[in-house]
Amino acid sequence: MLIVLKQSHPYNRVSRLPLWLLVAVNLMVQLSGGESYLSIGMLSQYGRGVLPSQELSDTTGAPYIYSEHLLGITAGRGSWSLWTSLELSAPPRIGPPLTGLHKLRLEWSDSRIRFQLGDLYGLFGRGLALNMWEDQDIDWDSTVRGAWLTLGMNKWLGLDLLHGTSVTARHLPAGPGIDPRRRDYNDKARTSAIRLEARYLPAGLTSGLYLVAVKAENPWFNQVFNPASSANMVIDSTTLVTNSYLPGGYLEFLGNNFDAFVELTGRFQQVDETDSLYSTPDQTWIPIDNTNRGGSVYASLSHYPGRWGWTLEYKNYLLDAADPDNRQYPPRRVYRRNSIQSPPLGFKEHSSTLLGRTHHNMDFEDEVGFQIELNWEVTQDALLTFNFARASRHYAFAKVIEPDFSSAWRRESSPNRLWLANDEAYYPFKELLAEIQYRYLPGNFDLMALISRQDDMLSYQQTNILFSGEPGTGQDIINWERRKLLTIPTQITQGLPNGWGLTLHWEHQWEETEFYSRLAKRDLNTGVITAEPVETSKTASIYQRYVAITISRSSRYSLGFVYDSVSRMRTGRSVNVVPGDDNPLERLLRRAGIDPKNKWLGVQAGYYFTPATELTVLYGSIQGGLKCDSGVCIYVPGMEDAITLRLTSSW
Repeated sequence: MLIVLKQSHPYNRVSRLPLWLLVAVNLMVQLSGGESYLSIGMLSQYGRGVLPSQELSDTTGAPYIYSEHLLGITAGRGSWSLWTSLELSAPPRIGPPLTGLHKLRLEWSDSRIRFQLGDLYGLFGRGLALNMWEDQDIDWDSTVRGAWLTLGMNKWLGLDLLHGTSVTARHLPAGPGIDPRRRDYNDKARTSAIRLEARYLPAGLTSGLYLVAVKAENPWFNQVFNPASSANMVIDSTTLVTNSYLPGGYLEFLGNNFDAFVELTGRFQQVDETDSLYSTPDQTWIPIDNTNRGGSVYASLSHYPGRWGWTLEYKNYLLDAADPDNRQYPPRRVYRRNSIQSPPLGFKEHSSTLLGRTHHNMDFEDEVGFQIELNWEVTQDALLTFNFARASRHYAFAKVIEPDFSSAWRRESSPNRLWLANDEAYYPFKELLAEIQYRYLPGNFDLMALISRQDDMLSYQQTNILFSGEPGTGQDIINWERRKLLTIPTQITQGLPNGWGLTLHWEHQWEETEFYSRLAKRDLNTGVITAEPVETSKTASIYQRYVAITISRSSRYSLGFVYDSVSRMRTGRSVNVVPGDDNPLERLLRRAGIDPKNKWLGVQAGYYFTPATELTVLYGSIQGGLKCDSGVCIYVPGMEDAITLRLTSSW
């Protein structure tokens, strides 16, 4: 059994393996009959290379080294179980170093009672108010350290009581002076929750009511890049204490061939003892509301009558209507969602490498949308999937500049808060995709092919200037940036004699970004446009390709080659252009007459010491990019001239 090790601890304590932990494991695992069990899992990673230039800052040539080792232990006897994870990271690839205890949970359960003490994972409903999860690869941890009691009062009714604290790491978006490996700030919170759930009343129906209370300590600050020191300065630093109450409920009905679910959650939030915040750059006090109200709705309906089925999802999340200045810089978003809130995305999250780098930037605080998916089992060997998703925001903003040069944001609500808006100001997003999975058993052949078309608004700015060179006339300026993607990932697996196999993973992506601007003169008295607007539009195109070829022998060894390329870097600064900086793989490519400019090459080998112990080694260059999980994204930098090792084992 391999313990889940994609986990990270926000507490930077240094500790040794405590004696009481060894004693507890020893007491519970007195091996006698089938009542006791013990399993151990290990993950060990090491990497060394050179940090290339990033999209928005330049740290070319800086060494990049990580060393990350985790050991997970699960032990149990009778009604007791203990799970713990130990970490030695100096540092991990993303996040701070940690040596010592990583996670710990003790559990006792019988047919009616379950009691957990330690690091808690889980959710109420679909996570609109409470969803505790973790992914070490992106340094995200919204787990709560505390106690959780689940009591089955009878076969129909259950009660949950939960209390604990959490510290969730946050990373700023990539930008000048931002170190993607460093945590920029932490959100701290104390959470209490109660849930009453009824099951089989009537048969097939599950309903729940809950109340979640969160007292959070959220840093409010601004980070300004200082070119003289090539580093960031923190200004406006203070801590806001907010109290949130999230009442909600859900219903789920399971039928013979369908599933219906709906969840509604409100949020009532209050800031303690603060009605304004001082901004150093603006040299002014910024007033804030002491209270804020919002809510979230999620619903899904699935029908699967036979060899085909469909699922429809609807989301409507409106927790905060911050203006663009604060929305784009999370620390200044006073009423951002609590870290324990992690609702469904309402669109498809892909495993594709290239689609992962161009992930839709979801706004959990302000987004409405839907997705519909159709699955059709054409034959026992062929499955077709079609998916269509759309989303937009509830609010649009325009900056109004007065004749005295003072400015303020004007907010406009969409025509219908329950549905989508198509105007660019509301950041519309849509994706249409089709996927086929095919297996030909006589030939030991598998095919997965997907085509995705995305249209996503990246930025929108509207400025209304209430003066110009002509009396009574103002100017309206609109600038926006929109990205369109066509992506085709394909994977082919071919079985070969004597346990050998060949896998080809091939992805193409065509990216077109449109930059649009519009200038119009407006009569300030009537609001009428007085002259033909001046419009300009230009596009920039990028083509990306990702290829991975692997030949392997089942549970023995594997050898692979990775080729990653882009036609043009978004920074305008190309990579791998100086022959003297070539690594051996790039020199081979150049000798073969292929220019390694804007290309990343790698060779990967794997070996199984046992069926449960595998070592993987990669040498070459790795392109960085976004890495996302459940809508949380972080920029993971690439490495040049790198060597990485990964060892996994379980026993």
